[in-house]
Amino acid sequence: MTGASDHRVRLWDVRTGEALSDLEGTTEAVYSVALSADGCRAAS
Repeated sequence: MTGASDHRVRLWDVRTGEALSDLEGTTEAVYSVALSADGCRAAS
């Protein structure tokens, strides 16, 4: 999972390098992301 200055959080397939999801909704650049241990929640 990555965050960027374009206000998006992206979820990636680490095997293929393909972006799986673009999550929008923030109004500022995303400098930090976290995923819960069970993989069900994300925070930015």
